[in-house]
Amino acid sequence: IDTGGGAYIGGNVSLGGGSFIARDQINYASPSNELQAQFEEVIKQIRELTNIDSLDREDMEVAVREVEKEVAKGKELDENFLARRLRNIGRIAPDILEVVLATITSPAAGLGVVAKKIAERARTGAA
Repeated sequence: IDTGGGAYIGGNVSLGGGSFIARDQINYASPSNELQAQFEEVIKQIRELTNIDSLDREDMEVAVREVEKEVAKGKELDENFLARRLRNIGRIAPDILEVVLATITSPAAGLGVVAKKIAERARTGAA
């Protein structure tokens, strides 16, 4: 039996909850999952803010969710929409803006130069 380099098993196999690797094993973290986890951390930080009122916290959470959704579009994102949301976040809580900017400029976001350009405009607009 020619398997092309893969494994051949002529009978039953019980893994007992483990993994069977027939040839190459490639493990990677999904960028979307990593990015989602980073945004969840931002939301958690927003919910823990005590120096702003509850309406501002809700507005920021909505804005961050919108940023997350827009960033998920990758290179198809609307830069102006994203910049407006970031400016709104920066007006309410500049420290949270910095966390969001770090998130969207991370390798997990995969936006590269676009994110850096938007981040710089948001920093300037929030100042």
